[in-house]
Amino acid sequence: MLLYIFSYLYLCLWAILLIHCLLSSRLYPIFGNGLGTKVFWLFTFLFFNPLMSFLYILCFLFPLVFRLQKRQNRQAHEIQITERGLKRKKVIPACVFIYTCIVIILFEIPRTVAEKPSFVILNKIEGNPAATERTLLKSGMNIGFIDARNKIQTVNSNSAAEDMTVSLRSIMLICKSDHHFLDQVALKIQKSLSRLPYVNIVTYCSDTYWPEPGGVLPDVFIVLDMPVLNEDSFLLSREMNVKIDCEASSSISEVLSDSIDNASSGPVVPFKIQSELQHSSRTFCIECPGTEYEKEAKNIAHELTAALKKQFENLLNKYGELPVLPEMLYGTYIKPPDFSFLEDNVEFMISGRKLLKDNDTIWQFKELRDTKEAFKIYNEELENLGWTKIGESGSYLHMKKGDEVLYISRTYMRNIQKDNIVANSNNSLINPMIAHYSRSIASGQTEQAMDMLLEKGEEIKILLLFKNYFMDTQSKERLCSIIKQSHTPTLEGYLLLGNYHADRGEMEKGRESLMFARAMQLVEKNPYAKAQEIENLAEKLGDENLINIPLNGDILRRTGFICMEDVNSPMQIERGLDEPVLFFTKQKNEQIRAISLSVIRAGDTSLSKSYRLLKVEKQGKNSSSSESDGIIEPGGRWAAESRLQDFIDADRPLQVTIESIVRDRFLFNITSGQADGTVAQMCN
Repeated sequence: MLLYIFSYLYLCLWAILLIHCLLSSRLYPIFGNGLGTKVFWLFTFLFFNPLMSFLYILCFLFPLVFRLQKRQNRQAHEIQITERGLKRKKVIPACVFIYTCIVIILFEIPRTVAEKPSFVILNKIEGNPAATERTLLKSGMNIGFIDARNKIQTVNSNSAAEDMTVSLRSIMLICKSDHHFLDQVALKIQKSLSRLPYVNIVTYCSDTYWPEPGGVLPDVFIVLDMPVLNEDSFLLSREMNVKIDCEASSSISEVLSDSIDNASSGPVVPFKIQSELQHSSRTFCIECPGTEYEKEAKNIAHELTAALKKQFENLLNKYGELPVLPEMLYGTYIKPPDFSFLEDNVEFMISGRKLLKDNDTIWQFKELRDTKEAFKIYNEELENLGWTKIGESGSYLHMKKGDEVLYISRTYMRNIQKDNIVANSNNSLINPMIAHYSRSIASGQTEQAMDMLLEKGEEIKILLLFKNYFMDTQSKERLCSIIKQSHTPTLEGYLLLGNYHADRGEMEKGRESLMFARAMQLVEKNPYAKAQEIENLAEKLGDENLINIPLNGDILRRTGFICMEDVNSPMQIERGLDEPVLFFTKQKNEQIRAISLSVIRAGDTSLSKSYRLLKVEKQGKNSSSSESDGIIEPGGRWAAESRLQDFIDADRPLQVTIESIVRDRFLFNITSGQADGTVAQMCN
């Protein structure tokens, strides 16, 4: 209400100034004292712009600001204009004219947009130049203030095994409304998401644009919809009540259907996130045509981006980030089959290849027949084509043919009730159908891809992600050989070795691998990580007491730990992202104290916080972890440091400095506080 009062007050002021202009016989001579000056000032009133009114007030209601220096000639009673006055007489009209032109250009000339199907932003943090497929000419001034209130609810669901990871590098943002306001919101969300350090590229397109089929599909689909928009405006004031639904998922079918996609996604976590935002705001502002809703859009985009960022980082913290994978794992695109029920009524389609899939396609199409009747017709057609039904209910039809899977259901509207996602009107005939088709790469192709991973010497963390895809004995032997030779010990790797040796009857080697796995468990952020797998391996080896045997210095050294008392000269160790450097010492009470230092990716968008130093410490039953920011050195490299006290010799602390050398690779420099030439025996 207060903002509307401002508009009324300005309307009154504008009317008073207009009357003044019409009745005044003497106006400031912008174009001389004739009609030209009056026409100029009347023209400025047409824009109903407070900045124009401000200029008029300066020129006429406060003439001292722009007064001419005059002198009275007492004898001739003539006005003589000084040399300075003559200069001002030329300069002031020029300034007024330039000011008027600037205001008109920035606030009054409508902006146009050269429409193209998509708009792409590449993350500059990743070293990529910005790239666009859409010419943006919406830049313009927007001055004013906003009073906004937002209520946002967010829920998420995911289903994953412990060894799965999350990929968020590529995002596609889809806008389901053609209203200019939601377009503004989407563009701002896109820009904010592209700045996240774990995001490489964000593509924005409307739901009427179909990306060219055949490419690698995005890791995340975000769909924006605006079911409610109530707007009331008066002059320069505007009141808005908006509801915006934002849904993010690892598959676009998960956004439209009422269950997580059950097609295999390899080692990648399938997830879906839904946010529902209720926005109410009042604004008072001067806007350039084409930049309407700027302040409301910025406010809403900030709220939705913060909600998405929080959920993304929760997923990353829980499952970890998927390493950059070789292109060969993303299949070879094969065109999807044709179905008669998709002819001439498809509204939307995305088709491409994904991790371990030759094809992943989603169609949205009209279907005015009853859902069950339509499913019956689809089923008959598909069975004639060799498909087999593997599931059906009143809301979906699930078919399979070899490596091909087809899932058909109605789209639906969702609401958030008490932190749960509730699907509504699933069988409504006004809701379009979706058909989700996927084709996994053939088993022979999978084996070939795994062989290529082994031959190219991929990082150990990539090989471990696909450990379940190494099926034949020879591949398993090669994988185990690589794990044994790796300079980066991992809990998963030692468990794999232990099970491999147990299956071959090599129990002694299996027990050794189990003890190494227990040593690595000491420095896991989750102190109970893989506890059940360790117990299962001990049972397979026939000695459940193995999980209770105390660890000694010899086991820890052979696992890859550095005894803190052994460091008598500087050491340098190179590690990648999430790869730890391990330390240990034995306390006077014979307890082992283990410490892990590793560099992890930070969720913050600022360059100085692209990485963080993670420290994990375990002593007895006590476990703790902490994270610290680094700094950016003059050369642009990230660096951090940590001081480790061994608690045995207070004069011999270890100083560890870490600096980035290339992207996601780091050099750990380890020095001792005092090098006395002796080696302590406490670690034994």
